[in-house]
Amino acid sequence: MANVKVTSIKQLQPISAPASVQIDFMVLGILPDLVQIYASGVSGQLGGFVDKIDINPPENTYTTIITLAAGTAFLISLCPRTVTNGVLDDKIDDQPWETFCTLVPFTTQAPEPPPHPKPPTPVISSIEPHQATLRSESKINIHWTATTNFDLYHFMWMEQPHGWNEVEINSGGHNGVFTVSPVLPGHTFAFKVQGCISKLIGLDDCSFFSEATTFITPSNTTSVREFLQLSGVQLKPGIRSLGQDVYGAGVRAMMHL
Repeated sequence: MANVKVTSIKQLQPISAPASVQIDFMVLGILPDLVQIYASGVSGQLGGFVDKIDINPPENTYTTIITLAAGTAFLISLCPRTVTNGVLDDKIDDQPWETFCTLVPFTTQAPEPPPHPKPPTPVISSIEPHQATLRSESKINIHWTATTNFDLYHFMWMEQPHGWNEVEINSGGHNGVFTVSPVLPGHTFAFKVQGCISKLIGLDDCSFFSEATTFITPSNTTSVREFLQLSGVQLKPGIRSLGQDVYGAGVRAMMHL
């Protein structure tokens, strides 16, 4: 009497659809002529024919790879069969051949769904430096645009050779601006931005960060007249009219040079 013993059953990597399933088994007892493999749902029925393996005595260990639907529960049957005059026997030892089938439940895995595509990355559209005046520190305004209507943005900046700083800007839309201040002439900065769509459950749906854009702050003007014009000041009658608090440290200090 033949007996099939399954020693291993596994789904091969990478997980795909349909699934490739490797079955290792041994045939014990009186060796049959072949082993048939059937697969069905877990209803207990024999199911559909999948594969057959010819038995070559005295070898009794075998491996086969079958193809099954992915993400499905199966009942796999390994059935020893004998052959007489080229015809499969309906009985083995006067019993229906189905009596000798070995049943193994196995559930195939389905491949992971493809990752959700990220929204298009925002683009830094302009960088506007503003030198210091009598009323304000020097600054850089960084503008960006996006083809997606984002709910918020993450903006990052760094003054080389220092590390990155990051801020979340809750004003969304198709564009935005951030101001870095104060900044010094001749210093190198880098900027990048990421757009996000808020989710009530789970992580926000965010784009990649844009490629870092570098910028060297220009020199401040050395013209007192231009500096005062930028500051919106008219001298009446001379520079000392600005007052000791403004002029007392000297012209260079006043002009942030």
